[in-house]
Amino acid sequence: MRRHAAQLTTPPVRLLLRAGWLLPAMLCMPLPALAADPAGMLTVFVGLPILVAAVVVLGVLALFRRHAWVRGLGTLVGACVLLIGVYVACVDTWRFWPDRGAADAPTQVAIVIGYGLLWLCLVVLTSAVWRGTSRVAGDGIRAPTRYP
Repeated sequence: MRRHAAQLTTPPVRLLLRAGWLLPAMLCMPLPALAADPAGMLTVFVGLPILVAAVVVLGVLALFRRHAWVRGLGTLVGACVLLIGVYVACVDTWRFWPDRGAADAPTQVAIVIGYGLLWLCLVVLTSAVWRGTSRVAGDGIRAPTRYP
């Protein structure tokens, strides 16, 4: 049986798909260069983008939270990202708080406060998705279905 040259080599895409399980494993490993990195590197380049993406995803899921599968998916995503946010805060964000007299203190304070506010927004969205119904719909006054 004769093979073409294209069939003899594995395409890079197929090779990446086979090694796709390595990415989550690498993300769970502690970063060995974290001690040498400047403070805030993990917060700015990993923590903030993950929190922003999760807020957008949970915001969209909150629109359809009456469905059971949306509540389950939203709660799972929200809880996982909240844990990642706590991990990043414990490992890196607290070190990012500026010292007295630092030249870039306002920027660092804004990033730390923004990180905290994004995390709180994620808590609110996760609880809203988990709860399933909006507070207004559950506690509001319902209009009568029939008129006398």
